[in-house]
Amino acid sequence: GIFADNTAAGQDLRITANDSIDADGIGIYALSDGQGELNIHTLGTVTTGSSGIVASHVGAGAATITADKAITASGPNGIEFSSTASTSTAVITANEDVTASTRGIYAMHSGTGLLTVESKGKAVGTAWDGIRADGANGVVINAVDTEGGNYGIVSWGAGNGGVDVTSTGLAEGTNGIDVRTNNESTHLNVTAKDVTGSQHGIVTIQHSDLGTPNNDAKIDVSGVIQGGSGYAIWTESDPGVMTRIN
Repeated sequence: GIFADNTAAGQDLRITANDSIDADGIGIYALSDGQGELNIHTLGTVTTGSSGIVASHVGAGAATITADKAITASGPNGIEFSSTASTSTAVITANEDVTASTRGIYAMHSGTGLLTVESKGKAVGTAWDGIRADGANGVVINAVDTEGGNYGIVSWGAGNGGVDVTSTGLAEGTNGIDVRTNNESTHLNVTAKDVTGSQHGIVTIQHSDLGTPNNDAKIDVSGVIQGGSGYAIWTESDPGVMTRIN
């Protein structure tokens, strides 16, 4: 695999893997402490005995992770990303399938900018989540197919921003899609095609306080939503906050 630790002040950390990676441990492990940007790009497949890509970004610059081919991780996470409050935006793009034992894609962004996750194949987290993404200043998740032992897609924190989830394929899990906001969050939007949950299909809980600008919640459905022991769609919001289901 590849290990990179950047502590040079003001310098970017850039990793490009031109060929496939086959590692017993982590495929790419990147620590960006230099206050610059973080950029990771894999052009070939990533197959690992542990997590596929693990990146921690302390820098003030933007973070970008792009996987052009499939990631197959026997360990916890296919793509794992974390950042501190100094980071600006973060964009994670998986152009093919991402599969791991715990979470397919796992992103925890504490930075000042938006967190965006683009999953164009199938994201699978066998034990927990297909995609888990939380951000301090808004979250956007665009996915095709997702599957998790707990959730297909889950976001439980958008900070001061809003959360937008679009699922154009099938989301599967105990809850297929589960989105919850904070008191200070703005909007909550879920657009879904097919969703299947052994408990609930879609769950939205809009905790945004009454009077917060642009804090309506909206669920748009174009396919079949199925729940099991619970409901197809379960939604909650704080008093006076509107939720629309189309």
